[in-house]
Amino acid sequence: MKQLQFYISKIDSNLLKSIGGRPGELIHLLKTNQFLSEEALAEQLFSGNWSRQNYLNLKQRTRRILEAFFLVNPTKKGNEVLGKMQRCRKLYHLSMSLIEQAKRGDAKKMLEEGYNIARVYGFTQLGYNCSLELMIDASLRGKKSRYELYREQKNSLLHDLQSESLVQDFYYQIALRVNKKRGVIEEYFFNEMMTELDRHHCTTTRYVQFYYMIVIFYNLNTRDYKAVKKSSQLALEILRNRKGVYRSVLQFFAKNKALGHLAHREYSVCRKLLLEAEQYSENHSFNLGILHYYQALNELHSEEYNRAYELYRIHRKTKYEVLREQWKVMGAYLYFLKKVGRLSTGVDRFSVGKYLNETAKSSSDKTGNNINILIGELLIYLVKNKGKFIDRIESINQYSYYHLKNSDTQRARWFIRILCTLPRANFSAAGMERLASRQIDNLFKYPISVGDNLSIEIIPFEKLIELIWERLKEKVA
Repeated sequence: MKQLQFYISKIDSNLLKSIGGRPGELIHLLKTNQFLSEEALAEQLFSGNWSRQNYLNLKQRTRRILEAFFLVNPTKKGNEVLGKMQRCRKLYHLSMSLIEQAKRGDAKKMLEEGYNIARVYGFTQLGYNCSLELMIDASLRGKKSRYELYREQKNSLLHDLQSESLVQDFYYQIALRVNKKRGVIEEYFFNEMMTELDRHHCTTTRYVQFYYMIVIFYNLNTRDYKAVKKSSQLALEILRNRKGVYRSVLQFFAKNKALGHLAHREYSVCRKLLLEAEQYSENHSFNLGILHYYQALNELHSEEYNRAYELYRIHRKTKYEVLREQWKVMGAYLYFLKKVGRLSTGVDRFSVGKYLNETAKSSSDKTGNNINILIGELLIYLVKNKGKFIDRIESINQYSYYHLKNSDTQRARWFIRILCTLPRANFSAAGMERLASRQIDNLFKYPISVGDNLSIEIIPFEKLIELIWERLKEKVA
């Protein structure tokens, strides 16, 4: 084995010709093939499928794997390890499928089994993947002690992988997935990320974009929109004139800076930034579709309702199903605006049954993303059929009691409670003012939530209260 390692460290094309027997055969295979990880090398060694590669990329990964496989009977040991590797990979992929189905408990058991196999047999890349998901799970559940355990395992695996660049990517992936799952990035976790990234501080483009993306995800979580604007602006100033920066990265920062201004009701600045972000987007891409939706939201928040309707009319038949559902929900609010006299031209007819069928996928979400759909349904009933409004309001209120418990859904919860007072107020403006005053005060205590998702209030609840009150007052008159 020492002789083989010596040959590997000294090998060049001329020496290869003079080496014969088993060592020469192995060196030839190692020198002419590529493997992305030790696991891939091991699998190739025992399956006989070889692909070309520069030997230098292999060199630092071969020694430990060669020790594991060739100091003992290679066939017996190889078959055993290969079977365990396939089992570990299968557990990892199954757990990813379960996570997509929101079955994190079952996924966690598979990940722990996969990690233990990886640790025993030295599958560093698979072990790293499992450890990453276990840390994300712990962070989502707020389990600090479990998180710290998996962090220690991760640090050991990073050392084995000999890849410091993975540190940045690792924290970015956790922050990204926690944000997408509407989890909370705990303060201790954010501070650790910043400390680790500062330790590896550099000015490379990759480092800058990861650093500021993580900061923005955290500030969106904590609804610190002033910090969102500041971090996005700093990132744009650094990256705008750099070569090799992906346009999608610039779009990310411009879009989130726009969302920060939207939260602070700085609508003209938001409009300009969304137009800038549009320049960084590919034609007909999903990201461009999201920007068009945000543009319409900005117009609705700034009470430019006719502009919002024009955007709705142009983009509502997008090829992306998720965005089509969001435009359909916005259509319900535009119909309400037309009925209360705030839209000169727009949606004249609206079927509630068709609306609910066409938004069925988003309606099944129980984390608060579907709240705009439910409120849109109530607004339509309020202007079309008060009997159905009375039938639905109690069940939606019960739904809000059980599912709208996060801090970023409290405004929606209080708004639904305001709507609950309308039947008791006999749908009169005076009665609403008398019965809903406490609920309105509570709603005003919470700032509007503008995260990097599609569940932002379509029309601010304060404005909806005003429009409903004016509608009820007109009916009395």
